[in-house]
Amino acid sequence: MLNGFARNGLVIEARRLFDRMPERNLVSWNAMLAGYVQNLEIEEGFRLFEEMSERNAVSWTTMINGFVRVGKLERARELLDAMPCKDVAAQTALMSGYVRIMNMDEAHRIFDVIKSRDVVCWNAMIAGYAQCGRMEEAMRLFREMPKKDMVSWNTLISGFAQGGQMEKAIGIFKEMSERNTVSWNSLISGFAQNGFHMDSLRHFILMRREAKKPDWSTFACVLSACTNVAAFRVGEQLHSLATKRGFINDLFVANALITMYSKCGRISKARQVFNDLRQWRMSEILETLKALSIQMRDIDIKSSFSSHG
Repeated sequence: MLNGFARNGLVIEARRLFDRMPERNLVSWNAMLAGYVQNLEIEEGFRLFEEMSERNAVSWTTMINGFVRVGKLERARELLDAMPCKDVAAQTALMSGYVRIMNMDEAHRIFDVIKSRDVVCWNAMIAGYAQCGRMEEAMRLFREMPKKDMVSWNTLISGFAQGGQMEKAIGIFKEMSERNTVSWNSLISGFAQNGFHMDSLRHFILMRREAKKPDWSTFACVLSACTNVAAFRVGEQLHSLATKRGFINDLFVANALITMYSKCGRISKARQVFNDLRQWRMSEILETLKALSIQMRDIDIKSSFSSHG
């Protein structure tokens, strides 16, 4: 129940339950600490952290993550320096904080002292360099990486594509022994963003031949390509396929359809997509409000029981 309260943002209720516990073990302390951090009550979390008579790697990493999330990197560094047995999760958390503010030199200094780097650590650095447009450094790390996963490959493809280096993006794509939907989307959107709209459509066809299932992002990209080359008939077929796949009510797909139909002079079609989306969104909002009402009623009942327990 402690975790449940914290996950729903009910930190006060979680703390009341925590305070009434006759015995608290390390799991209980860490759950309460995580509740504060998840709800960005970092200073309250730190006060609890200081009260802990026993801490493990989870305790330290949770608190370091908390300071990183609110941008207090110096506080996070002080904690990491004080951590008795530094582990890769805590070091990666601080490193990712510097990556987030694009201080890649500092991030790399932390990366260099991590003894047992896991794939998450490597990917964070590669993604950081890619986001900063420093693709040579990203590529060098990628080649040094002992074991790559799908995220590693897709990050490079996306980085090269966003930088307009489509030939390099294709080169990485072709090296892959296996590709997923994200791999194809990175290439398809890269072509569309860089003005190679026919290439975007062609790779969508190749994706379908490889029996990879397109998602909302795929449809939004290829519909945008259709708009720019005035491929109205192709766009209509994509509209039908998106409907069959269940993506027609996705906001990005609907916007792409409305834009395509409008630019192709099919205003009635664009209006129909808009009206269908508005009707679906209204019913979705009503269902969400209904579910939220039931959830809040359940939480009130639980709170009532716990306050009288």
